[in-house]
Amino acid sequence: MSNIDKQALRDIAESIEREEWEVLDNGDDEYQVIVKGSLEKGETYRSYQPVSNEISERKIAAFIAAFSPATALALLDDLEAAEHTAAVDHEAACSLVEENEEVKRKLAAAEKRIADYHRALNNLASVARRYLPDYDEHPDIQAADDLLENAATHQGSQLVSNRDELPPDEIECDICGHVSTDPEGRHHCCEDNSND
Repeated sequence: MSNIDKQALRDIAESIEREEWEVLDNGDDEYQVIVKGSLEKGETYRSYQPVSNEISERKIAAFIAAFSPATALALLDDLEAAEHTAAVDHEAACSLVEENEEVKRKLAAAEKRIADYHRALNNLASVARRYLPDYDEHPDIQAADDLLENAATHQGSQLVSNRDELPPDEIECDICGHVSTDPEGRHHCCEDNSND
């Protein structure tokens, strides 16, 4: 940002009447900036309210006329509004960055839990195969194996779209290793469903 003292410029512009200015061609290679509409011509006189005299170039006079106090104040108001909008946008962006980081942390934790559950279920399946001769023929177990295989194929390919969709904390059964979302670890596979 420039080092223009915007408040000092505003104070100066507000101290002058908010009138429009225009260029007056004197016809002698000099120009004047006058209050717009103040020029009065008679047969023997010419009257106006001068703003600036003896300007040698028309483009300089045109610039001075264009940059009247009203114009300066309008530009300062626009700049102030733009700065406010930028500050609000910056605050919103910072908030989104923080929220995004939180979602990333939760997603990473969810992916880790999925990997842990996958590993635990594979270990459980391995133990079950050793002790249950008809393990592979049981329809529920085959469905679970299909789910495990599908999860392994698609792991990491789908993002959790909403923080609230993350799975709740899960508890592992002390007896069989079953993982449950029930806060007390209850499930159907053990005679004793307590998790003590």
